[in-house]
Amino acid sequence: MTSYNKNFLTNARREFIRAKVRQVHQKLWDECRSERALNPNFSSVSILNPGKALQLLGYKLSTRNLEDWHDGEWVQVAGMVDRASKEVTISNAQQHDAQLFTIAHELGHVVLHPYMAILHRDRPVKQTLQSHDIIEREANYFAAEFLAPEKLLRDEFQTIFGEAPFALNDHTAFALCASRLEVIQKKLRTRRDLSRYLAETISYNGCNFDSLKKRFMVSTDVLAIQLEQHGLVAEY
Repeated sequence: MTSYNKNFLTNARREFIRAKVRQVHQKLWDECRSERALNPNFSSVSILNPGKALQLLGYKLSTRNLEDWHDGEWVQVAGMVDRASKEVTISNAQQHDAQLFTIAHELGHVVLHPYMAILHRDRPVKQTLQSHDIIEREANYFAAEFLAPEKLLRDEFQTIFGEAPFALNDHTAFALCASRLEVIQKKLRTRRDLSRYLAETISYNGCNFDSLKKRFMVSTDVLAIQLEQHGLVAEY
């Protein structure tokens, strides 16, 4: 998967999309009021369920084999929105994190693009944030913000790694890999390398934990991009 440039969307449009994400999150938060009251171990990350959000918006979610004719061949279609029947269909030919991202992506279409055609197909099956189509870029941005929103991501990140932004130095290199800084720098040559490593790591400073990737149930690349976009990893 390749990264995306946040400047593909204007600041105003990105803030509009984040506001829409917050509205959907609030619906999910309100829906689980009873569970929050009864469960002392309730995790805020657990509300980040795009399938449940679609249900609250009156949409049915299903999975099946999805194909469409494209450039002279049949290709797997990642997802499809049918506004007439209020149904979102997701390809079953995807791994779990890619499938979750696709559901959040289709949720983005439902929320952001009410003018969209009655039947809309996304293709092909790839979990990527890069697209030449503004509609797809917006849905991708919505999905990333929905699944790994800044506040929750920052809280989880700082609980593990301390104050952000995370920067490699003698102390953090040893805490992260029990190695000298120059050794780690040869392995993690770019900011993206470090972001990906932080997304996947399950141990820091002698403590073991579920990785951020596992907590948020998104791909390493999507999470790495979110860490960078929200300033949680220092520039190299």
